[in-house]
Amino acid sequence: MTAARRSLEEVLADHNALERSGSPGRYSAWMRVNCVIDPRDDIFRFFYNHPLACNPVREYLADGWRTLSELMLLMDSVDRPLTRTRSMLEFAAGFGRFTRHLAPVFPGRLTVSDLHPGSVDFLREQFGVAGFYSSSDADILAIPGRYDLVFVLSMFTRPEHPGVVVAGVFGAVVTYAAIGVLVGVVARGDLEGFFFIIMLSLVDTFVQNPIGNPAANRAVVEYFPSYLPMQIVAGGAIANHVAWWQFWGSLGRAAGLGLLGLLGFWHRTRIARQPE
Repeated sequence: MTAARRSLEEVLADHNALERSGSPGRYSAWMRVNCVIDPRDDIFRFFYNHPLACNPVREYLADGWRTLSELMLLMDSVDRPLTRTRSMLEFAAGFGRFTRHLAPVFPGRLTVSDLHPGSVDFLREQFGVAGFYSSSDADILAIPGRYDLVFVLSMFTRPEHPGVVVAGVFGAVVTYAAIGVLVGVVARGDLEGFFFIIMLSLVDTFVQNPIGNPAANRAVVEYFPSYLPMQIVAGGAIANHVAWWQFWGSLGRAAGLGLLGLLGFWHRTRIARQPE
């Protein structure tokens, strides 16, 4: 019989007790950051509930460290070293997945903000940072200062133009459908075509990620399959004005790829007439 899985509250109660005990086996002893985790942390809950998570505490803490290393590489690539930044605002900081790693880098120079009740109080108490609560109404949001760097890792927002977001997703779907038609004609078998589509989609999305790839602002990215759909989705989510040419451009690109696939299909399946 397998032992019943401990609840999230039990896991964090034991973890936090170990962190506060000063034991040499605690995570903070070798990570050199405050590793206390708030039970209200939705990001930790995600790791805890993930089917592939073997050690949610370690994976949660390591993910924050990875984010810091990637941000440092990104800032170095634009000749703005993170450690030389005079002031920083971490917006939508949550309960400190990233803040705990930032605070030692910015002693006295880091400000945090979040919407969740209790989050900013937890961050102030545990990591010694300045902070203020955000608001779901942008018209009354007051940011008490100016900062050299404002960092937003992730946050949820209502799209400004939901219809535009749907249109962008549709553009991405038809683009990859057209690529599938073309690959189905060119590839020798189903396995090769399936593998190509998976690898193309992974490279396509990863290269456009400015956190994972410091070269995401290069001009070549504009030629990737999902670039135009992704731009129209981002514009529809957060912008007041939308560049509709990006949507029509994605449809045009899909139509061109689909036409090439159909021509290839016609060429491979045509029946040559025998002269009488």
